[in-house]
Amino acid sequence: MRATTTAERVVLALVVCTSINAAARAATTDRMATCASSTEREPAWLAPHNRATAVTAVRGEVADPAGHAIAGALIVSHAATALALPALAVSDRLGHFEFVGLPPGEYCFVAIHLGYAIAATPQMPVEDRLRVSITLIGGGSA
Repeated sequence: MRATTTAERVVLALVVCTSINAAARAATTDRMATCASSTEREPAWLAPHNRATAVTAVRGEVADPAGHAIAGALIVSHAATALALPALAVSDRLGHFEFVGLPPGEYCFVAIHLGYAIAATPQMPVEDRLRVSITLIGGGSA
C-alpha cells in the first residue's frame, strides 16, 4: 500500500465535504432558480453576499479525543455554494486556527493531520462569527 501525498489528502477532504453538502447544493440551486424568476430588484439569495462591510471570522481548535491540542493540522473551508473558493489554515501550537473574511454562507471544515483520520464538521452557517471544534482520532492514514 503506497503512502498518500498531501495533495491527495486535500482532494479527498474536499470530496468528503462535497458529498456532505450535495443536498444543500441542490436546495440552493432550486432557490436560485426561484429567485431568478421573481421580479425582485436583487435576488434574496444574493443580498447577504453584496454587503460591502460583511466580514466573517471563524475561529476554532483541533484536538484529540482526550482534549490535547494538535498543532500543524491543515484545515480546509469548503463552501456549500460556488460563491467562495476553499481557504486553508494551519493550527498553531495550541491547536487554534482562524479564517477571516470568508463570504457569508454555509460551510463545512475539514481537518487533516498525519497519523489521524480525516475529520469534517457538518455544514454550518457563517454569517458573522463562528467557533468550531474539530476532534481528530488517531490511527488514520491521513
